[in-house]
Amino acid sequence: MALAPSYSELMIGSRTRSVVTTRAADDRSLSTRQSLSEEKVWQKWIDELLRWRENPAILESDEGVATSPVTIESAIAMVWRLSKSDTPTPAPAAIVPDGDGGIAIHFRRGELEWSVELLASGHAEMYTFAKGVLISSDHLV
Repeated sequence: MALAPSYSELMIGSRTRSVVTTRAADDRSLSTRQSLSEEKVWQKWIDELLRWRENPAILESDEGVATSPVTIESAIAMVWRLSKSDTPTPAPAAIVPDGDGGIAIHFRRGELEWSVELLASGHAEMYTFAKGVLISSDHLV
């Protein structure tokens, strides 16, 4: 079992608008790799990102750089694809704007944590921690 998503699972496109906005009508459409509660957590994050897309002004602050629509779309695509992946990936523990125009997506499985940073520049980086110690840092895009 993979501990963190692979590079290919994190590579995403930004044209998922019509796919992301559809919802499961019943339990039969849920992924067999996830429990109903896990699926609800994934959907909660997708819904939150869709809310950001509809009203990006909610991410603005007096300090920091506003998150771009492109970065929000990339986050939606990544979260949606990971939620449907055949590789077991826990639902995000947190998704937050980073204050520099990007979005950070944090995952946790036991003592392993990883964060995917979708940067305003269009690049993405992943940081993996074990017991709070950085064990890898990867430039993804």
